[in-house]
Amino acid sequence: MLQWSHLLLLFFLLSAVSLDSGSKEHPGNLLHMMFGLFNNSHAAGRAVRQSSASAVLRSCHISQSRHACDDASAVPALARALAFSGALFFALGTFAVPPAFAADNAEAPQTVRKIGERAGTTATSGQAQQGDFSDPNYNPFNPDDSPKPAWAQRAYQTVEFNKLKPFGYELFQGNFANTFQTDINPNYKVSPGDRIVVKMWGAKQYEDVLTVDIQGNIFIPEIGPVFVLGCNDSSLGSTIKSAIGQVFTNNVELYVNLQSSQPVAIFVTGAVNNPGRYAGSQNDNILSYIDRAGGINSQTGSYREIQVKRKGKVIKKIDLYKFITEGDLPEITLENNDVILVNKKQISISAYGLIKKPASYEFTKDSCTGNDLLALSGIEANVTHVQVSGISKGKTSFNRYLSLDAFRNYRFNPDDRVMFVSDTQNSTLVASVLGPIKGKSRYIVHKGTHLKEVLANVEVDPQVADTGSIYVKRKSVAEQQRLIINDALKRLEQSALTAESGSVDEATIRVKEAELIQDFVKRAQAAQPDGVVVVSSNGRIRDLLLEDEDQIIIPQKSNVIQIGGEVLMPKAVVFDERYAVLDYINETGGFSERADKDNILIVHPNGKVARSTELAVVPGCRIIVMPEVDTKNMQFAKDVMQIIYQIAIAAKVAVGL
Repeated sequence: MLQWSHLLLLFFLLSAVSLDSGSKEHPGNLLHMMFGLFNNSHAAGRAVRQSSASAVLRSCHISQSRHACDDASAVPALARALAFSGALFFALGTFAVPPAFAADNAEAPQTVRKIGERAGTTATSGQAQQGDFSDPNYNPFNPDDSPKPAWAQRAYQTVEFNKLKPFGYELFQGNFANTFQTDINPNYKVSPGDRIVVKMWGAKQYEDVLTVDIQGNIFIPEIGPVFVLGCNDSSLGSTIKSAIGQVFTNNVELYVNLQSSQPVAIFVTGAVNNPGRYAGSQNDNILSYIDRAGGINSQTGSYREIQVKRKGKVIKKIDLYKFITEGDLPEITLENNDVILVNKKQISISAYGLIKKPASYEFTKDSCTGNDLLALSGIEANVTHVQVSGISKGKTSFNRYLSLDAFRNYRFNPDDRVMFVSDTQNSTLVASVLGPIKGKSRYIVHKGTHLKEVLANVEVDPQVADTGSIYVKRKSVAEQQRLIINDALKRLEQSALTAESGSVDEATIRVKEAELIQDFVKRAQAAQPDGVVVVSSNGRIRDLLLEDEDQIIIPQKSNVIQIGGEVLMPKAVVFDERYAVLDYINETGGFSERADKDNILIVHPNGKVARSTELAVVPGCRIIVMPEVDTKNMQFAKDVMQIIYQIAIAAKVAVGL
């Protein structure tokens, strides 16, 4: 139903129309324009679901401009009407959109979300429901885990120690929770509900499985009740035999066995992920119960301060570090309503760097020195120094750089961060030689050694080794190529996802184009650059200062031409001096439908890459037909082509859309 405020709004609009001299000839134009603006707002709402925000703004702007131009004389009347109605509603303090203006298929406007607010939450008492910032996996900039672009799939970690798990974290992964102790502890005491097998033979024949009643008795015919409550497994047989001997004095043999014990319910509380009451056997160890409770909380829980309490008193203290490092776990028979309490950790140290077990380590106040950490973590042989950062007792931040010997006696403060580093520089490097060689393939040389110095000691088979096409594969070059390609892919995807559109139809095309580019980005990121450094040309080798882990490649002589990329059937063809590039491609069945016939790359055995118009086909080379990109219909065609060429040169593969 229309509210009275809506009727007043309509009244002032009609009054404004009747008073406007410029609208006498067409008194309905103002109302027509108002209804048109409302209709256009709903059309824009539908456009939001189909296009980018820029397209919607343009469509609204175009629509409003068109209606405004239909009757320019209606504008002053509209301004007066809105002024009057606005003043009135400001005084009344009420404004509501009449339901008559709401389209049946229009969606309600989305609630504005603040940074950190989870999707699907609504405001309560004027405040937005915020995300759980205590959750280490919670991302306030993507609270609803919506799909990310391909370049943002991996989380950006600013500080390495933030992702460290507690030492011993692997214990509670569900491996103990599903175990159940079935054997009986010799010290186990009989309780109500336990089942006992009793067999007699000789002068008296009897066999049955008896259940201990609430009073602690089992009932044996002709014998009566036998009190067994509190008997341990070793004394149970003698207790029952004594009762039977009072009735049957001679020639009666007896067999007694505790078949099953009554399950117990244990409380697990403190710094665990799911505190509660859990059922199990009296002989189940505490690891089983803690695992059933979801494990120890990685932020606050202690692995070294665990207590077992019975009737308010501590009956056992457990340090799981002894179990992790030495395999020691105390045996304890749990009783119904016992409590396993996981206390809060005391001193937590984050250790990473050149360490065998990067983790968050926990220490007690009596044992918190560098030696204690070294005994647990283990370090690499080349560690020389330790960087310690944290907050001192005076609440001031500090950084210290200690030698390994000085670090051994250093006493930790809570939440210190420790990084193990090596300040020794290797005076040698390793270079490997691959190909048809004789003798060793790895050379340990001093820093500053050049390529030709190593080649002078390499023996090859001149019949098969192509010594005029030597090239080098270098890790640093491959990494730089990867960074350049990934940066170009990131910029391409960002441009595609933020592209503006002039209409709804164009926006739809841009969405499809963005999806296509995202798929291309994912496939392109899988290509691994080889880091080739071209050092030979026309049979001459240029010298090069070697780096650690350089691979010196001596190709094998070959008269085979490999053809790949956008061809019907990639294959290898024997070199023929009479063949041109197209002749080799015809050997594969010709170009594929997606081939760019004008863009063909030639890769020489020495690693050099160029267009077929710049390099000739020689024995042992590769021909790569590049994919075609639609430059007319695709907005980012040039960027895509550039990246395709970068990947082809760096990885020797053709990745198309």
